Amino acid sequence: MKIWITAATPFEIRMAKETLQNKQYQNIAALHFVTTGVGMLLSAVQLTKLVLTEQPDFIIQAGIAGTFHSNLPSAEIVVVKKEILGDTGVMEQNQWKDMFDLGLISGNIPPFENGCIPNPNLKQWNITALPEVSGISVNEISTQPQYIAQMNSKYAPDIETMEGAALHYVAGTFNIPYLQIRAISNIVGERDKQKWAIQEALETLNKSLIHYIEALDK
Repeated sequence: MKIWITAATPFEIRMAKETLQNKQYQNIAALHFVTTGVGMLLSAVQLTKLVLTEQPDFIIQAGIAGTFHSNLPSAEIVVVKKEILGDTGVMEQNQWKDMFDLGLISGNIPPFENGCIPNPNLKQWNITALPEVSGISVNEISTQPQYIAQMNSKYAPDIETMEGAALHYVAGTFNIPYLQIRAISNIVGERDKQKWAIQEALETLNKSLIHYIEALDK
């Protein structure tokens, strides 16, 4: 099995890479790490190149995320069961309309289902039984209370990232099994980074990745 662990930035997976890349495995033929860059555009291009040139058997995307809910504590590790495109559309008369509302594309053209991109691999691949959440991906981090309220009302997402939908779309299109693992670092809309738990989230994220790969190898 050829596995690739991806992240938007190197520091999000540094500890896991240092621990895992030189180990000997029983059932994993190759384990690689790659940085895709921040945002959906860079991630989609790099993930597509990865799929076409390396033909991975399994892709893990790892990173930190903001949460819409206080019941997801800082540094909580979650896996994303479905992704939503959060900023592809238009704000019209103070109402957010996505590309499905506008009739630009059907919400059920694969890998979309009812306007989101579900991960069909969780039953088989969520072997460490991580909590499953809904994700929304944006290219501009959400800061405006009105926008955040509309996203909550329309989609009821649990977390926000900048790359998750790219993974779900690319891997779903090419039928590559994948998993998106995230660690909660902040509340969506909170811009005071002194209130964020970035370091704690990174530590638990990398420990979770190490645990996951060790469990998968068994």
